[in-house]
Amino acid sequence: MTQEEKVAQMYVIGTSSRTDYSKLNQYTFGGHLYLLDSFKNTSGGIQKVNNIQNQIATSQSESKIPLIMSIDEEGETVSRLNSTLYTELNNLGIMNEKFKNSCDLFASGGLEAIRNDTIYKSGVLKYLGFNLDFAPDIDIADSTAYIYKRTLKQNAQTTGQFAKTVIETGKSTGVSYTLKHFPGYGNSIDTHNGFGTDNRPLSDFENKDLIPFQAGIESGAEVVMVSHNIVTCFDANTPASISKPVHDYLRNNMGYTGIIITDAINMGAIASKYSTKDSVIKAIQSGNDMICLSMDEGQTDTTGGAKLTYAGIIKYITDAVANGQISQETVDTAVTRILAWKYYTGLMN
Repeated sequence: MTQEEKVAQMYVIGTSSRTDYSKLNQYTFGGHLYLLDSFKNTSGGIQKVNNIQNQIATSQSESKIPLIMSIDEEGETVSRLNSTLYTELNNLGIMNEKFKNSCDLFASGGLEAIRNDTIYKSGVLKYLGFNLDFAPDIDIADSTAYIYKRTLKQNAQTTGQFAKTVIETGKSTGVSYTLKHFPGYGNSIDTHNGFGTDNRPLSDFENKDLIPFQAGIESGAEVVMVSHNIVTCFDANTPASISKPVHDYLRNNMGYTGIIITDAINMGAIASKYSTKDSVIKAIQSGNDMICLSMDEGQTDTTGGAKLTYAGIIKYITDAVANGQISQETVDTAVTRILAWKYYTGLMN
């Protein structure tokens, strides 16, 4: 692989109704992320199911290396399909009911309902061409917290069983699942809009928030997503997603060997302080294997006003390796993990 091909593997590009896939598909990016707007057309209407399927299939066929096709499909509160393709998928007999929040599933049928939902959800996602779901949310929070409605609304031990159930069930479906948001979102504010700071001691995390992550890791979790919260017991100044102590703890203390991925690196919490270039470099320096970046060709960077291009974001990293900010070993290790994961999941022969 060329250096540019290696570096491109480290990105998952979030798309939109404005995305020019003919340009996007010219690069060997690690994957694509379909956001809510990705299912709309340029006039604001909802695309047809076969359009999405063909779009994904074309991207896969044009890619030198098979793509991770990802989506945020947690349940009712965070769902891309409930409000877009559900009606057509229902008419096709593929999606017989809308996705529900994990807390409602658990309340109605316990872990068996979670297991059945994972199988059902995977079937819908595979039908469309997706192979990675950025779920489950295994955070633990108080009832007044921003994240609470997306959680299981149970204690650490039960949430750990939830994580174990989704990860183990997902492995039999051909869709990978993601533990998020490490090291635990807690009661922090919505990081789409600004920084959240969690001042709890490490003991609180070890006795509660980290328990579900450990259960998921021991069950063979392939992907862990790191939050943008500042968690002061790990790092008093830097968001977790770009903090080396946070990533070191995940690797060294929890024994995690899979893919670490950022939440969207240009969300408000990060973009309010860092340019895309700086946040990407910091994300890799801290220990991420992959970076979620929602962008279209020629989009203006929120911080600094630079134009974002697909070639340009690859150059951010190749230049950082050339000038010694990032080591070649760091890139090669991350890309080896990514390719090994794609091989393990059956995407690569």
